Order: sequence, then C-alpha cells, then structure tokens
Amino acid sequence: MPTTKEYLIRALEEHKDEVVIRVCNRLQKFSFSHYETICFEQHQERERQFLDVIITQLQNEQSDCLASYLEQLVDLRGNEGYSLKEVEEAFDMVEDTLWLVLSRYWPLEQSLLEGLSILRKLFQEIKNSLGELFLRDVLMMQRFENIRRKFDEYRNE
Repeated sequence: MPTTKEYLIRALEEHKDEVVIRVCNRLQKFSFSHYETICFEQHQERERQFLDVIITQLQNEQSDCLASYLEQLVDLRGNEGYSLKEVEEAFDMVEDTLWLVLSRYWPLEQSLLEGLSILRKLFQEIKNSLGELFLRDVLMMQRFENIRRKFDEYRNE
C-alpha cells in the first residue's frame, strides 16, 4: 500500500488535466487582476508547469526546483506589474482547487486529512517564500532608486 505522500503524488499526476482546467477557469475570472487578461492557453502552460514543480518537490524534498521556480516567478510577475496580493490569491485558488479535486477522488483507505495537510504545509512554505522574495525585490529597487537619486544630485551640483 502506498504512503499518503506517494498517493498524493499519484493523484496529482492522474488528475493534473482536471486541476489545470479548473484553475485556469478560476484565474480567467479573477476580476481586476492581471490574470484575467491572459489567454486560456497561457494559463494552461503556466499551471501545468507549476503542478510539475509541486510534484517534483513532493517526490524529492531536497530538490531546489520549487525555490528556483518561485524566484523566477517573482521576477517575472514583478516585471509584469503583478502585486504580491494577486500572486498569493492565485496560489490560494490553486490550493483550493487541489483540495476540491483530491477530496473528490481520494480513496477511503487513505487518509485524506493527512494528504491535504501535506499540501497545506507546502503552500504555506510557498507563501512564506513569495513574501520574502517580493520584499527582497522591493528593497533592491529602493536601493537602486536611492543610488540613482544620489547620482542625479551629484551630476546636478
């Protein structure tokens, strides 16, 4: 009998298409956000990639794939004008959708609560990392602006 984590990974792989479609539908209806302006196909590509990262991270907790993914995501979304709140709300939608789909297909002989707890912990780590990465980028931009302002002051003397 597979462990709860192994079953979780298998369930994510087996129901990836349904999760992706459900998440994409929700994101396209995410009013007053950058997400509602993205075409469905681009949403699908992004969400498939994210689910692949989640699966890889669950398979190997020592992997740095999630950290690398989040760093790239923060850089991309920051450059595209997304706020931290928008990105966090999108991750909430993904997590909610995963819970919905997994609870629908989870077998009685496995612990659904344990599986959802594993996901909850992973998404909490994601949100903590997002906050730190967004803050790092903001602080770097402020330092750059301070340096540029000082340089402009120097040039104008």
